[in-house]
Parts: sequence; C-alpha cells; structure tokens
Amino acid sequence: MTERALNTLAAAVTDWSEDKSKREALVQLGRSVLIKWLLSRALDDSNKLEQAEAEHTLLNLLADATTASAVLNCEGALPKLLELLARTSDAEKLNSSLLTASAQVTLTQVPSLDEIKEVIDQARSESSVLTQQVAVRIMGNWAEASVINCGKIATMQGGQALTQVAAAAASAGHNRQLEYELVRTMALLARDCPLTQSLGIGTWLRQLLYIAADAAAMKHWKLASQALDGFSLCLWQLGEADGALASSNVFALLHRLSVEPDQLLRRSIVTAIGALSHPDNMNDDERQLWTEQILQWMCSSDTGPEIRFACGQALAGLAAAPGLEGLQIAHKWLADLLVFFSKDVTAYSAVRLKDEVFNEQTHQSFQNAVAVMPLFARSVAAELREASDQVGAYQEPPLDPEHLVTSVVSQAEAQLRSIQIADSVLVKAMKTLCALVSHDDAKQQWLQSTAILALLQRLTMQDPLTPEAAHMVPHPILASLGESTPLGIWRQSARIIAMISADASSQSMIRHTAWIPWLQAAASIEDCKLSSHAGRALLHLDSARCFPSKDTYQFEHNLYEPEMLQRIKSTVADLQSEVEEAVDQIQNALGNNEAVLERQASHQQAGPRLVMRDGVHLFDPTAPHHKVLAQRGVATMAAGAPVVDVVFVHGIRGGAFATWRREGVHNVQPGHKPGNLDHLYCWPSTWLPQDVPQARLLSMEYAAPASGWEAESMPLHGTVGQLLNRLIAAGVGQRPVVFVTHRSPLLPQHLLQPSNVHTIMHTLMRILMHLCLHTTHQKACLVSVTERLCLVVVKNFETCSYCTTRKRHPGIVESSLCAL
Repeated sequence: MTERALNTLAAAVTDWSEDKSKREALVQLGRSVLIKWLLSRALDDSNKLEQAEAEHTLLNLLADATTASAVLNCEGALPKLLELLARTSDAEKLNSSLLTASAQVTLTQVPSLDEIKEVIDQARSESSVLTQQVAVRIMGNWAEASVINCGKIATMQGGQALTQVAAAAASAGHNRQLEYELVRTMALLARDCPLTQSLGIGTWLRQLLYIAADAAAMKHWKLASQALDGFSLCLWQLGEADGALASSNVFALLHRLSVEPDQLLRRSIVTAIGALSHPDNMNDDERQLWTEQILQWMCSSDTGPEIRFACGQALAGLAAAPGLEGLQIAHKWLADLLVFFSKDVTAYSAVRLKDEVFNEQTHQSFQNAVAVMPLFARSVAAELREASDQVGAYQEPPLDPEHLVTSVVSQAEAQLRSIQIADSVLVKAMKTLCALVSHDDAKQQWLQSTAILALLQRLTMQDPLTPEAAHMVPHPILASLGESTPLGIWRQSARIIAMISADASSQSMIRHTAWIPWLQAAASIEDCKLSSHAGRALLHLDSARCFPSKDTYQFEHNLYEPEMLQRIKSTVADLQSEVEEAVDQIQNALGNNEAVLERQASHQQAGPRLVMRDGVHLFDPTAPHHKVLAQRGVATMAAGAPVVDVVFVHGIRGGAFATWRREGVHNVQPGHKPGNLDHLYCWPSTWLPQDVPQARLLSMEYAAPASGWEAESMPLHGTVGQLLNRLIAAGVGQRPVVFVTHRSPLLPQHLLQPSNVHTIMHTLMRILMHLCLHTTHQKACLVSVTERLCLVVVKNFETCSYCTTRKRHPGIVESSLCAL
C-alpha cells in the first residue's frame, strides 16, 4: 500500500474513532492488526502529524470500555502503550485515559514473560511517575486476573520492583495516585501469589507503614486504610513480623491512628491487630491494651457489622495466646457481651397484664421478655472478670524455707480451686448470655457479627484450664470434644451455635469452621442436653442447605482468602445442578426412569423450613426422621418422616430432661456427670424411640419456679405465647400431636385458647392427650403413655414394636417398669 493510501486510511480511521458506534465496528473489523498498526505509527517519530493522528485515535479507542478492552487485551500492546506514555508530549491525558480504561477492563489476555518483564522495567524506570503509575496498575490487574500471572510476576522479580518504586516515591515526594496503585498491587499479590518467598513481601512492610502514616497525617483515610490492609495481608502470609519493626513502629502508629474517628480506618486497625496477634509480635501489655480498646469499639452503638466482625476476628487472635492469658481475654470478651446485651432488656417482671387482658401488643412484649434482670447480667459479667483474674493471681512465696514446700502445695490447691470457680462462673455467664438473646433474632444476628464462633472455639476446644475436668465426663469421643473442658461449657457452646444457626444465612459461617465434626460427635454423646443442642444445630445446617436464604452477611467474607478459592466456592452450586441434570440424562438413556423420579421426588419440599428454637429439645437427636424434616420441610409426608409428634411439658421446678428421669438418679453419683442427664436415665429417650420409632419426641423447657423468690417467670399467657411460637417453628401441628405433661400449669386447654393463638389452632392440634404423671402411679402411667401412643400409630398408620412385644412377651414390659 502506498504512503498516500496509508495516510488516507489513517485519516479515515481517526474520523471513525470519533463516533462510538463506528469505533466499535472499526475494532471488530481491524482487530489486533489495526491496534498494532496504530501503536507502531504512534511510536514512529519520523512523521509527527501521523504520530499525532495515531495517538488521537488510540485515545478515542480508550475512551469506551468495549474498544478499550480490545486495545488493552491485544497481544504486546501494554508495553508499547507504556513506552508511548513515556515519550508522548500529552502524557497527562494519555495517563488519565489508561488509568480509567484499566479500571473498567479485565485483562483476559495471558501475558508472556517478556511482556511482564517489559512492564516491570517500565515500573522501575524513574523517568516518568505517570508511567510508573500505569505500569503498577497493569501489574495489579494481571495479579487480579490470574494466580498464574501472580507467579509470573514473582518470577520476574516484580516484588523487588515494587519495593524500589515505593522507596523512590517516598524519597522524591509522595504521589498519592502512585501510592494507591502500589498498595493495591501489593495487597493483591500478597493475597493470591503462591510464590511469596520470591516476592519478598517482608520488604513491603515498612513501605506500607510509611504510606499509612503519611496518608493519615494528610487525612487521606482511604489510602491509610488500604495501606494497613495490605500490611495485614503481608503479615498473614509471613506469619510474624520483624522483631524490631513490631516493637518500634507498628504499635506506636496504630495507637496514634486509633484516636481518629474514621470507621474505615478503624476496621483496618483492628485487622492489623489481628494479624499482629502472634505471641512473637506482641507483648502482654500491648495485648491487654488492645483487648480493652477493641472490646470498646465492638460494643459501641455506632459500629457497623463489618467492623464488629473484624473486632471479633482480632479478639480471636488475641485470645489464641497460650495459657491463662488467652483465656482471660476470652473471659473479658464474654463479660463485655453480657454488659452490652443487658442495656436493652425487658425482664419477665417488667411485663404486666392489665385486668388479665391478653392481646397482640402484650403477646409481642412477652416474646421479647427474658428471664434475667439487667443488674444480674452485669453482676455475672463482673464476677467472671474477677474469677478470671484470680486464676492468674501471683502470690509472694514465704521467706522461710521450711514452709516453702507447704506453701507450694497450698498454692497449687488454691489455683485448682480458682480454676474450678472460674469454670463455674463461665458456665453461668454463658447461660446468662443465652437467656439474653434466645428470644430476639436481632440480638442473635448481632451476636453473629461479633465472631462468637471464634470465642466459643477458644473456650471449648483450645487450651482448657484444667485437665482434672476431663474425669467428669468419661466418653470415647472426648478427644474430639476437648478432653478437659467442663460439660457445662460444652452444653452452652452447642446451645449458642444452635441458636445462631436457626438463621439460614449463618450456615456458611459455621460450615467454614471446625464446628461440624465437633457437633457430630456431640450429637451422639450420652448427655441429653449436649446431644440435643448439637442435634438441633446440625438440623439447622441441613435445613439451611436445602432451604437457602436470600440474605447473606457480608462480614463473613474472608479478606485473606485467595481469589481463585473464592471463585471455586461460588461455582460449586452451579456445577452440582449441572451434574445432577447430566446424571438424570444418563439414567433416562439407560431406561432407569424410576431412579430419576425418586431423586427428583427427594428434592421436593413441603412446608416451611425446620427451626428448633431455644427451649425445644430432642429426646432422640440421631433419629433419621429429624433429618427428613430438615431436608424436606416440616409438612412433608415423605417416607421416613414422623407420623406423630409427642411433646413433653414439664411442671413446676422441672426441666426438659430432669423431669423425665427414672426414680433414684436425682443425686450425683460417683463416676457420673453432675445432674445425671444421660439418655440411659431418661425413660423417653431409652424406651419410646425403640417402641414407637415413628414418633418425633420433643421436650419443652421454660422457666417454672415455684415462686418469685426462686427466679423470674412470666404469667401463664406469656409462657404459652412463647412456647406456641417455638412449637410452630418446629413443625408441631403439621401432623397428629400428643402432649404429655407432668404436674404442669401449662395444661393443653391453655394452648387451645383462641385468644392466644387466633387462627393458628386450626393447624396446631389434631390429637390431644393429657397425662399427669405421678411417682405413685409411675408404672401404670408409663404403660398408659406407650399404649396410647401405639394406639395413635396403629389407628392411623401401622403397627409398632411395643404392641407386638407386649402381646407376645407380656413379662418384658413389666420387668422393664420394675427396673425403672
């Protein structure tokens, strides 16, 4: 093509690039050939007019996201654009266009090592700050696009180049745009690059701190926050910081920044403390100071959920310190949660009925009422702090050597007593926390945002206080439950997890932790309460998986999770559905239509999601029909679903399991757990699951003191309202239901009051039996319970093992009753 024809073509291309629709058509027709030709003309200094026309055309193409993507993803184009930026007379305009375009475009073209080397060399070049800005931005875009690109950048010494650029920028006068690009690229590489040693990210720590300090001095909070986040990412990859750096610079800067009001900066400070929480990075005094500061931020009313979650993660890192120091931090954490929740409490005694009138307003008041007074919750928090401090209290040894051995022994005994007292107060504090949040979904969501799972893990699984406590619960699965953790802490931990897992949006947070195997082991343990709480939590996770929630918590996103792993997790659900469709096609091709229909029927859901609220217990947590309801919905009638619900309601001074124990096991026996709540001693757990396996066995728990001197309790209507909501959420009323009461003021006719439940009663009660069990007639009543349950099952469904056994071997039942 002649020179004149080329000039004519160049002029036409320039004219077409002025119009958006024409420039898109131009790029589609010319593709990479056109772009390379424009770049070659723009870099040719022999003809200034042609060079200016080519630059103008490239600027027009960079102005639109579609055409800019074609330019930036053209093979070999990025190094040439950087070269053009270093040579052009209109560098400011080209720099702005390149930064804008690179922010809108994803670099899908896989760069070669030569391209990466050229861009890194341009970043090292100090001839133009504008060129450095774009070069570092391109490196960040490559790192964001692929983990492979991160490895290539590390291989070509890109990490060292970033260190040089940051040091040169600090000495030559800070350029905010260049610092933004440096911080972003360092953070992306630290997060995703598999070759961290080749990157040399340890040399980035000081540079990131310098950028954060200077930005904060100039009130550039966003840059300061991003620099601290990059610092934290580097620390997470390294495991620990340089000793001199950690002792001299970091904490002084963080203390200075902590007084600033910016919330974004505060979140980054908390994240940095979590990254610095390794014992080698932080001394005891700093750990205690930051614990108090972070607790103050977390419990502040103006703190958002993301910052609260970051505070919880940082506290988890601080509490991970070995020994008593870490446990004391966990105790302070729990104590401050009690104080926070005690500020907005409606106690039972504060709710009053006027002239015994029960309406919707009083019903809602009772739903949010709790069984503890605010003053009591604060006193428990103070008691926990005091007991925790006493565990690690130092006592001066005696000067007389003769009394030294005696003093050491007495101090060891006193230490053991203080540990046992701290454990006892800890259990009471956890019970109080459950009472404060168990009836309020908003408080449970707030509790989730404090990383409560990390706190429970520290208290339950990690570094227990005393090994002597392991003998309290002899069981083969103690290794997975944490051998020396007292049983009460296990129970309350499982209870809290069961409460927060009732919210379907929390399932991903729980599944990404070590709680699943712990809950599975706890659900099969002999203790009734622990197995019930763990079983409820597992059922919630199953139902949340089958009934996914549209709402998700943004604070659960892991800042330090590699981008590739995040993308893999996001596509698992889509791949699962595609695999299931492919399996169906294969089954159809093989003529196995029944298998396809069976699988499709297993995914059909009936009724709302199963939710086992606090206070609803399971006598047989491992029964298979519980899982059917969790996966298929509470109204399902599929195979394996229960055919009848049996609800046990205790009486005054009773309990969900203690009321239904066999006679003679109320006191603590040697070699057994306090309270003797094993399934072996609870007759509904040992008898009914075998005789009536089609029945779902539930037990209700509520406050039932004999008088106000013993504990707080609500009026009858308030208790009924709370219990009804729990029963309906558990699916009671979707099938025949039997109530078994024991000297209970909550008679079934109270549950039938239309004024209490309005239209709910049409679906709640179908079959009603009311049995008052007394010790003097225990044998006859127990036989009556089983016989009537069998009557329900036989009349409506099929025969049961109890009826068959009683007809064929009548002495077996009588001998079992005598054993009870």
